[in-house]
Amino acid sequence: ADKQGIIVTQALINEKLKKLEDQYGGADTLNSILSQQGITREDLISQTKVQIIVEAVYGSAASPSAEDLEKFMEDNKNAPEATEPAKFRALAEEQTRQEKLSKIFSEKFQALKQAAKIQIF
Repeated sequence: ADKQGIIVTQALINEKLKKLEDQYGGADTLNSILSQQGITREDLISQTKVQIIVEAVYGSAASPSAEDLEKFMEDNKNAPEATEPAKFRALAEEQTRQEKLSKIFSEKFQALKQAAKIQIF
């Protein structure tokens, strides 16, 4: 991220956290979910920073194709969101993009891990 000049601002982190809060019905509900999963707010902030960096570094390679979207929509046609086409397409784009991003990051991380010369004593 540093080499590519990627800077994660507090405003960007706050924006992502606000989206999560809105998605889960508010800050209190999100905090309750985090607590149930044994995750602190600080853990979430740290994970959000990593996610922003991964999206910035690999995001352009994770753009879903039309076929990817169609497959997702077909596989999830019974989902509650499927009743609203615009929201369903947005969900399909986000979910497919996140899946591709996760796969790309995992592959890159494994390649780095294999190439690393780390000795554990």
